[in-house]
Amino acid sequence: AIPLDSEWTLLSAGEAKEDVPLPISMLPDAPGQVSLTHTVPAQRPENSALCIFFYTAPFTVSFNGEELYKYGTAAALDGYQSVGSGFHIIELPDGAGELRITAYLADNIPGAILSEASLMPGAAFLSQFLRGHIFTIAAVFILFAVFVYTLISGGSRLGKSAGSTQPLALLAITAAIWLSARSGLLQLFINDLVLINGIDFLSFFFLPVFALSFVQRRLLLPDRRLTVCLAANLLFIFASCTLHVLRIADFTQSLFIFHLLLATSIVCIVISVFRAGPARVPHMNVLQAGVVILACGGALELVTYYVMSFQFLRFSFFEFSLLAFTLCMLYVWNSESREI
Repeated sequence: AIPLDSEWTLLSAGEAKEDVPLPISMLPDAPGQVSLTHTVPAQRPENSALCIFFYTAPFTVSFNGEELYKYGTAAALDGYQSVGSGFHIIELPDGAGELRITAYLADNIPGAILSEASLMPGAAFLSQFLRGHIFTIAAVFILFAVFVYTLISGGSRLGKSAGSTQPLALLAITAAIWLSARSGLLQLFINDLVLINGIDFLSFFFLPVFALSFVQRRLLLPDRRLTVCLAANLLFIFASCTLHVLRIADFTQSLFIFHLLLATSIVCIVISVFRAGPARVPHMNVLQAGVVILACGGALELVTYYVMSFQFLRFSFFEFSLLAFTLCMLYVWNSESREI
């Protein structure tokens, strides 16, 4: 493999910057085209392709002036502000030449990021991709196993544990779907990045709904905070889906509002759990531990997203905390139902 981590030339608004390293962020300060060029050597691995991770904007790839690949332009013309993010494997002709990636930034496009690029056979790239996401693969399998176990054994549960079976099962499967979509693993089965983009956002939006619902059913006394947060999240999902379908505002544009709702939901969960009487709620210590882990992971996720966006694209604190939170909720649900 030949990594293309540096020596890119960035051409934007008539100005050229040389020797630019990855990741490269392109913001729509002025609508138009932004081009990235790199020299490709003649000596490279047999059957090598250009393997890149590209985020958000439509783009084309050309080699020695000949266009080889086009992505996202049709979706952008259809009104999508975010045309999907993921990996692309692009076959290149033999020989040396100039590689050019051109991103098309319009007023409704939030920007673009080229995070990784290399020359290697496509099969080797996919193998490397899977090895690099081994933790996410394990987390997805664990969450899916929680979903199946909860459904299979939920029918025999009694008392309050039976009431929280559905939100726990939905939390587990929604988290598994979100991790698959967010990490790019879902692209191995569905190569429609616009569809994957929608699955990514929708599953993310539903996570606090099921977390709030589970905690709400674990507490013996009604809690108005959780009810209000739950209603606000459901209203947001309905509104964001309506705006997305009508091409008024993309899911990407509503992400900031969702982050505020997510932070508020986690704070309300923490307050409600720690104010509840431990004697009235079985296994409160494990419930509190799961909530603390979720709160810490959510806070770190928001910081990395808004302060260190490039690192955010490569690692998610919320991924680990969500898995730990779900397992803690499984322990609470399973232990109480066994005692009953």
